[in-house]
Amino acid sequence: MPIPADGIALAAYGYTNGPVQQFSVPRGSVITASVDQTNNVSAVLSAPPAADVFGYLQRTLPDTGFTVTQQDAAHNSMTFTGYGWSGSFTGDEHVSAVLLRPQ
Repeated sequence: MPIPADGIALAAYGYTNGPVQQFSVPRGSVITASVDQTNNVSAVLSAPPAADVFGYLQRTLPDTGFTVTQQDAAHNSMTFTGYGWSGSFTGDEHVSAVLLRPQ
């Protein structure tokens, strides 16, 4: 399933573990910290704002093969699964983060 035109796959940021060809963040995202291990993939984003990333993920995850299992727009948080991995997203007014782990 293709990455949306307004997104960029984690693989483009140099990630090699997990579903990094299928999972994307909004194009122009600024990743300030990362982990890329076989049992843990994470990305800390300083931009765009968490609410924008939440909206992007809410819109795009189902179309790229992930299932959203929980979401809370008021707190910019969600959990999801796909490709044998479970994921979570959370953020506040300063930063947001995505965490992916094998199921």
